[in-house]
Amino acid sequence: MMDTKIKKLEMKPVVTVNVKTPLREIIEVMEEHNINHLPVLGWGDMIAGIVSKHDVYRNLLKLSVNTTGKTYSEKMLNSLLAEEMMTLDIAELSPEDTIQQAADVLLRGEFHACPVVDNYKVVGVLTAKDLMKHLSENVIVKNKTIERSVTIDD
Repeated sequence: MMDTKIKKLEMKPVVTVNVKTPLREIIEVMEEHNINHLPVLGWGDMIAGIVSKHDVYRNLLKLSVNTTGKTYSEKMLNSLLAEEMMTLDIAELSPEDTIQQAADVLLRGEFHACPVVDNYKVVGVLTAKDLMKHLSENVIVKNKTIERSVTIDD
């Protein structure tokens, strides 16, 4: 099961923003699609980084502490760009990588999500939740079935 390729997993359709997307729009996209991680695309639609809800919350907190009025806050929501808040040091996975490799990358980097990239294009975002769902449905359930089928004779 751990040698299953990432491309076999169910992932939400990929939603991205570009480096010039303002914070206000990032919040709207995350809410509209119910996602916590957005790959940020740069030149040639290649991945430049990733923005997480944590990044958004951190910047909203800074904004609330550092601003004194609604007009200024509104201006900042529209002027703070993805490139200014995204995480640059990201790990990428390939659709051909295995679940084991993905788990290792997520754990080693302490990431909650990792872009899946094929030929320099983002084709998905694999989250820790996606991995847990797959393991729950395919490994844990099968082990319970095996456990229940074992009988001991007296």
